[in-house]
Formats: sequence, C-alpha cells, structure tokens
Amino acid sequence: MPRLLVIFLLSTAVQLSMGQSDHDLNLVTDPQKEGLVDSTVTLKCDYEPSPTNPNSYIVEWKFESEATDEEVLIFKKDGAHAGTPYGDFVGRTAIVGNKADLQISRLKLSDTGDYVCKVDFYMDDIDDSGETRLEVYKPVDEADIVGHERGAYISAPVGEELTLTCRVGKGRPQSEVKWYKDDTKLDSPDETYTDNRDGTYNSTSTLVYTPVAMDYGAIIKCQSDQTPEISDIYRSDTVVLNTGGSGSTVTASVFLLLACIIMSVWS
Repeated sequence: MPRLLVIFLLSTAVQLSMGQSDHDLNLVTDPQKEGLVDSTVTLKCDYEPSPTNPNSYIVEWKFESEATDEEVLIFKKDGAHAGTPYGDFVGRTAIVGNKADLQISRLKLSDTGDYVCKVDFYMDDIDDSGETRLEVYKPVDEADIVGHERGAYISAPVGEELTLTCRVGKGRPQSEVKWYKDDTKLDSPDETYTDNRDGTYNSTSTLVYTPVAMDYGAIIKCQSDQTPEISDIYRSDTVVLNTGGSGSTVTASVFLLLACIIMSVWS
C-alpha cells in the first residue's frame, strides 16, 4: 500500500509539473524605441501570467550600454511590490501598467543600449524574456554662421565669391547642414564632423556663393537637419546680403526719373 501511494504521488507530481510547463508567457517587447534627451520613454514588457500562481513572480530589467558592453540589473519587482531601481536609474524608473512595462524619465545619452525584461513565475518554474534597443537622441545646441551676428547685413559685392561657414554643435545623431537663400534651397557643400566623445557630434559646412544684382537684401540661412531621427526640431542662423547698396541706388534712381518726368509735364 505505501508503495502504491508513493507511485500515485509521483505520478501526480509529474502530471502537475508537465501541466505547468505547458503554459507559455508569450512575453512581448518592442524591438526598438527612441527618445530625446530629458524626455520620458516606456519600454513594453507584456505577458500572460501563470494561471496557477499569478502573484508569485519576479520581474527583472537589465541594461547593457554601448560604452561598457556589460549587462547590469537596473530594476527588480517581486510580485505586487512597487519594485526597486538600481544604479544610475534610481529616481528615474518605475513599472507602469499592470504587467512589466518600464518607464524611464529624464533620458540621458548614456541610456542608449539594450534592455532585457525577464519575468519569472518561480512557483511554476516558468520564465521568459525579451529585448528592446533604445536609442536616445539630442537636438543640436545651436547653428552659427561663423564671424557674423544673427541677422546681420554683410558685404556681398556682385560677382565676387562670398564664403560662409556654418557650425552646428553637440547633436546626436550627426546633423547635416542645409543652406537657403530666402526660401530657395542651395546646393549643400560637403560637411565635416567632429566626435565630441560624449555621444554628440559637431558639424561644419562651408558655402561658396556668388551674389548677383538681385540679391540685395536676400537672406542666407544655414539650418541643422537631423532627419529622420529628429524631424521637428532644428536650429538655424541667418545673414542678410548687402550687394553694395545697388538695390537702394536703383530705387532712388527710379524715383528721381519719375520726379523729372512729372516736373517736365507740369512745366
């Protein structure tokens, strides 16, 4: 009888174990997310809880940065508890929603990297994990046409080459530099990039332009372009062309000619 009881208990345990292992958490994460410096992003980690012990689980989020290639624990949650952040993520992370989504606030460039969400229903010996790549971007600080105040009139004699250099600084990803005359896009020259070794880059572009008589008062603009990663934020700088006062001289001559005609008619 004891032998039969032992066999029965072992058989029951095996059946229960097999039943529990059949459950699939179907854990889902986003392959990639993007965010801007100082903004907030939420990394998805959805799953189907164990039906037998739905409150006996542990959530762990780990992070591998580009700089170190070392995976470290940044957040851990045990069941219904709020959870504990670690390291540089203290005060910036929390589990949101009713599953395991991780919210990160006040994003930094150093937050760029790979994030792994692992959910473990330890009472049922069921676990699953998923990975998300997070890219953090930063709009350039400024655009500057070197040597000129913003909106300044600059000497630009007709027929003489004008050289302007524009620098845009401390952006991620690298910014292109676009040049415009009024609303017309000019052919953009080649650019050079400088790695600031803090995750950001500087860009420099030099425009060579030959003014014509009709360019008096034209606005030359250089503008940063970080598309497609950053499509709605840009920096720009402008100067105004003074082609030797030809525009004002022509206007004055026209008025003088009209005045002479009117006076001759009256006389």
